[in-house]
Amino acid sequence: MAEEFGNFTALSFDQPDKKHISFDGSYLRVWRKINGEWLEDAFFARPNEPEERKVRYLIHVVIKI
Repeated sequence: MAEEFGNFTALSFDQPDKKHISFDGSYLRVWRKINGEWLEDAFFARPNEPEERKVRYLIHVVIKI
């Protein structure tokens, strides 16, 4: 078994209001070797949290301690 972790910037695409957007995210891909061939066993991806939200959370944790 092998794991692959990385970051990505999603391609921009059109919203109903015709705006182009893009976002950063992270992914985890899990590979399994079956009969000598590496096959993708699982794939997970999610957008990263905006920086301002991360900062608020860290400040909240510091205040609680």
